Amino acid sequence: MKKEYIKSKIQNLRRADGLDANAIVISDAKSVVSGLSDQFTFSVNNGGGAAIKAALLVGHYDTASYEVNGAVATKNYFDPSVLVNAGYPVDVCADDGTYSGGGKSVTFTAADTSKTIRSFHDYMRMNPRPLKGLQIVASGQNYADAWNSILTVSASSPFNTPQQKDIQLRNFFSAYQYQSDRVTIDFTANELEISDITMLFAIIPAGVTMTFNLRF
Repeated sequence: MKKEYIKSKIQNLRRADGLDANAIVISDAKSVVSGLSDQFTFSVNNGGGAAIKAALLVGHYDTASYEVNGAVATKNYFDPSVLVNAGYPVDVCADDGTYSGGGKSVTFTAADTSKTIRSFHDYMRMNPRPLKGLQIVASGQNYADAWNSILTVSASSPFNTPQQKDIQLRNFFSAYQYQSDRVTIDFTANELEISDITMLFAIIPAGVTMTFNLRF
């Protein structure tokens, strides 16, 4: 009943502006295909006091490093130094767990812990697939800051620094949508291939968790 009341009020506002009252009423119905498609979801929590730039996909670069604790060395892929040296100024690279360094604390978590971020990266390097859609959900006290940031897409190359393209997230946020904590980007008309050379960077505001749901 509440949702219908909100729809009615939005329609009245649109009529007052001389616009089609039904043009912006968002339908709740979705094709079953969207629910049956392959999806991978993971979250990035920025527990530090400043915004960070995270490399969600690192192309062909090897970001492996080892954390030594006594006689035990643990391998991880957080180290941004290889990308920084290649001309990509990032603070951390996506991997399972928490990265702490330089006053930063960033935690990466796969929605399904049996399907890790590392295994997703390994699979996509060997099995390129077009990305059909991306939903981003933000949470935290300052979650609205996420919509003033950008996603950056590029392709890695050992020969040069390829062109980078920015996706302005605010362009996908509508004041008329019911949920203010998320945006959805449709790639069906211009699919982005996720492969061994795809690079994807995201800015995560301080104190904010951003969840990325990639649909193939």
